[in-house]
Amino acid sequence: MNASFFVQFSNAAITTMIGINIAASGGSQSDVALVAGCYSLGFIIGCFVSPSRIQRVGLIRAFAAGAALLTITIVGLDLFGGVEAMALIRFVMGMSVALVLAVSDSWINLISPADKRGRVIAVYSIVLGAASIASQMVFLFLDSDASGFVLVFAITMNISVVLVAMTSTSAPEVVRVPSRSRSYFIGVPLVPGVNAFAAGFVTTSIVSVVPFYLANNGVAENTVAMMLAALYMGRLLFQWPVGMISDRFDRRLVLAGLALGACLLAIMSLVTNSGGGKYLGDSTGALHTVVGLLFTLLLGGMIYPLQSVATAVAFDRAEEGTLPQTATTMLGLNSIGSILGPFTVMVLAGVLRDSALMVCILVLCSVACLISLAKKVSVEAPDQKASVVDATTNSVEMAEVAAELAEEQIEAHEAEESAGPEEL
Repeated sequence: MNASFFVQFSNAAITTMIGINIAASGGSQSDVALVAGCYSLGFIIGCFVSPSRIQRVGLIRAFAAGAALLTITIVGLDLFGGVEAMALIRFVMGMSVALVLAVSDSWINLISPADKRGRVIAVYSIVLGAASIASQMVFLFLDSDASGFVLVFAITMNISVVLVAMTSTSAPEVVRVPSRSRSYFIGVPLVPGVNAFAAGFVTTSIVSVVPFYLANNGVAENTVAMMLAALYMGRLLFQWPVGMISDRFDRRLVLAGLALGACLLAIMSLVTNSGGGKYLGDSTGALHTVVGLLFTLLLGGMIYPLQSVATAVAFDRAEEGTLPQTATTMLGLNSIGSILGPFTVMVLAGVLRDSALMVCILVLCSVACLISLAKKVSVEAPDQKASVVDATTNSVEMAEVAAELAEEQIEAHEAEESAGPEEL
C-alpha cells in the first residue's frame, strides 16, 4: 500500500498540472478531453494485457515494471511539449497505471477475507485518497510551470519501485488460469459493472475538466488545487465508514445510497448554479470558495467509494483463479467510463454550457442507483458474516490484520478437511 501511495501521489498531481498548463497555454477544452481520453484508452489497453503479465512474472515484478514505466513517461513530459506529445505520453501512462493498479487490487483481494473485504479495500482507497490530497498541496508551494516541477514526481514514482523491490513481505501466489480458459476480461455482475463505469465516467470528468475550467475563468492556481484536494478529502473521509457499512449490509444498497447522494448534490448544483466556476475568482470569492470546497468534499465522498464497493461486490462472486481478470475487468469498465466522460461533457457543453458536468453526473448516478436497487430486489446477495475490526492507525497495520485474518481462514479450512467424519 505504501508503494501505491507514491504512484497515486505522482499521477494525481500530473493530472491536475496538465489541465492547468493547457489552459495557461491557450488550449481548448477539446485539448483537455483529448489528453484525458488518451490516458483512459491506454488504461483500458493496459487492462487487457495486465493479467497475463501478472500471472507470468508475479505481483512484485509486475508492479516494479509498471512504476518504472511511469517514471520514464513523467520525465517525457518535461522533455516534450505540445498537446499531441502530451496525449501520447498520457496514453503510455494509462497503460502503466493499469498494470500497477491491477497488481495492487489483486494483492489486496488475495489477502482479504470475504466478510472483511469492504473494510480492507476501504483502507486501500483511503491510502490512495491521502496520496491525491498530498499531491495537490504541492501546488501551494510550486508553480506547475516551475523548472523541475515534473521531476519531483519522477522521484516520488521511483520511491514506489524501491519500496516494492525491497519489501520483506512475500507476495501472495497468483493462481494461473489454464491457457485454454484464460481471458483478459471475464463477466462481472451488472451492478458492479454499471457502478464501475459510472465511477470512472464521473471522476475522470471532474479531475480532467474542472482544473481547466476554473483556471480558464481566472481562478487562482492554488484555489484550483484546493478544490481538487477537497474532492480527494471526501474520498479519504468517507471511504472507511462506507467500507464498514458495506460489510454489515447488502453492498448493493450501499451503492444505491452513494449514487443517490451524488444525484442530490448534482441537483443542488444545477438549481443554485450561478455561473459555474467564475464566482470563485471575484472579490467575494472567500465565502463562495468555502461553499465550493464543502460541495466538492461531499461529492468526492459519494463518487469515489462507488468503485471500491463495486469491486468488493465483484470479488464476492469471483471464482477461484480469476482474481487478476476480475480486477482488470472492473478497472477496464471504469476506464471505459473514463474515456467517454470528458468527451461527453465536452460535446454537451456546447448545448448545456456550465451545467453539462452536473447533468452527466445526475443521469449516470440515477441509472446506477436504479439498477442497484432493482438487483437487490431480484437477486439474493452471497452470504457474508458481519464482524467488526478495530480501525488501525495506518495502511501497513491494516494489511497485516488482513493477512492474519486470511491465514486464520486457511487454517480453519485445512482443519475441516483433515477432520474425520466423527469430528465433523
